[in-house]
Amino acid sequence: MCTVNNVKGEIDIQRLPVNFEEHKFNDWTVKYTKSHILHSLCTSSENCKEKPLEQCLLCLYTNTLQLPHLPEMVFPNNKLTILHPNGGYIEFNALDALKRVSNGKQSVKVACSDYWKESRSPANLEEKIKPFDWTFSTDYKGTLSKSAVIEATEERIDIEKLKQKRKDIVLPRIDVV
Repeated sequence: MCTVNNVKGEIDIQRLPVNFEEHKFNDWTVKYTKSHILHSLCTSSENCKEKPLEQCLLCLYTNTLQLPHLPEMVFPNNKLTILHPNGGYIEFNALDALKRVSNGKQSVKVACSDYWKESRSPANLEEKIKPFDWTFSTDYKGTLSKSAVIEATEERIDIEKLKQKRKDIVLPRIDVV
C-alpha cells in the first residue's frame, strides 16, 4: 500500500511493497527482489548535498554513473542472486550493470544513418553534445562476491538437452527487470 503526502500531494513510493522470493535447487539458492521504479525527483536534496553517504537513490545513481541522463525506467532495488553454500554468489543488479555503459563515443549506429548523413550538409553534422550510448548497452555479466573463484573448465552446457521440452519439471519463473 502507498500513502499520499497531503502537503505536496505526492505518492510516497518508498512504502510500496517489495516482492521477494527464495528457491533452493540442490545446494544452490536463487533469490530475487522486485520493487518500484526509481524516483524522477530527488527525495532529500539537502541530505544528498551535505551527506553523500545518505543520498537518495536518484542522486546515488546520478552521481555514481555520471551519464548525460539515466534510462527512462530504472528499477534500483531489483536484483537476482545465485548463492552457493560456501558463501560465493553472483548477483545481477541495475547499478552495477549501468556502470558498464560507455560514457564516450557511441558504438551503436542506426541502419540508415549513412544514407541520412549523405543527404546533409557537412556543416550540419558536427557533434553539438557529448555523445554517449543512448541504448545503454552493457557487457555486464553479473557481480561476483569476493569469495567466488572463477576457474577455466572444459564443461559445457548441453544445448540439446535445453531444447527438449520436459513436462515432468516445472521450475519457478519470474521476470526481474
